Amino acid sequence: TMIIVVTGNIGCGKSTVAAMIAERLPLCTVINYDYIVDELYTTCSEFTDQLVKSFGTSAKHEISNLVFTDTVALATLKRIASPYVNQAVNSAYQDAGNNIVFDAPLWFEDQMYQRFPYHFVVVVVADEATQLMRVAERSGWSYDKTLSVISNQLPQALKLSYADYSISNVRTVDMLSKQVDDCVNTALGIAHD
Repeated sequence: TMIIVVTGNIGCGKSTVAAMIAERLPLCTVINYDYIVDELYTTCSEFTDQLVKSFGTSAKHEISNLVFTDTVALATLKRIASPYVNQAVNSAYQDAGNNIVFDAPLWFEDQMYQRFPYHFVVVVVADEATQLMRVAERSGWSYDKTLSVISNQLPQALKLSYADYSISNVRTVDMLSKQVDDCVNTALGIAHD
């Protein structure tokens, strides 16, 4: 069994890298934190009820606009969401195949490393201009909102200091694929040592 964590800041291409790693590992399950959170907003009435009590809404985009400019609101959201996210991640972890890739943007910030075993941490990085462009294209967010999100995440340099491997996701898909191949080979080499 190999458990690989893929993390990095917004707009760096974590999910792309996580999917590419999973394609290279047999019987691999990707546990995607963003997907889990999205599911909570659409399927968990207990969660959304708590959001309405705290924020007056359960609309993800409205809460998102609020929490990235208000640290108290962000702390409240984390307090509400954490038990549900942890339960969903635990369930996914128990149901996972032979190998697992955690696609976890806040792996370090939320100290997930204290709750789940792992073998190898991959930090995906990109320059700020690339991050801003990707998020604007994907989500339609303003640069200010994206910069606010980035400021609430650990700096890339600090995340890199915790990494077993780093991937720079700013060039071509071919170059990214080669980095992912090398990453998986390195991870498997460490697992067999």
